[in-house]
Amino acid sequence: MLTPVDIDRKQFTTVRLREGYDQDDVDDFLDQCSKALAGSIAREAAAQAELARVKSQLAVQKRQLEAYGSAPTAALPPVIPEYLGDVSRILSVAQQTADQQTAEASKAAEEHIAQAKSEAARIIGESTVEADKQRTRAQGELYTVQNTLTQLREQESKLRAFLTEHLTALGAKLDEPH
Repeated sequence: MLTPVDIDRKQFTTVRLREGYDQDDVDDFLDQCSKALAGSIAREAAAQAELARVKSQLAVQKRQLEAYGSAPTAALPPVIPEYLGDVSRILSVAQQTADQQTAEASKAAEEHIAQAKSEAARIIGESTVEADKQRTRAQGELYTVQNTLTQLREQESKLRAFLTEHLTALGAKLDEPH
């Protein structure tokens, strides 16, 4: 699972001598992702804590209801028997509410995770396309440099041959008597 720390620690290689993503833009986006994910995680944790609190209260109320249910009705205060049905309905509604909140929190968390995965896939796709463009451009530049180097070597070879021929001719003239 992707955490805000993972996003904060993500490092991109810097781009030199060619086009690429602006590192500040990438860092800003990652900060936004980190904050959004941290918020989602905090909301999910709060929902889980609320769910645990409601379940705990529900358990206490169920134990109390069971205790009243096992006690003889005559031993209960006169007002309690008429409210036992209401308490049962309230507990049922509380359980349904807790279940609904849990389901909503899970759904929201799944949606946030799906959005983050989708955005990450989009960024990776765009990065891959841009990397391919840069690679193709670099290969073209390398080809041009290699051709220029070959031409320069050919010119150097011709110039050396020319200079050798002229130096030989000058040496022969110097050796001639005057």
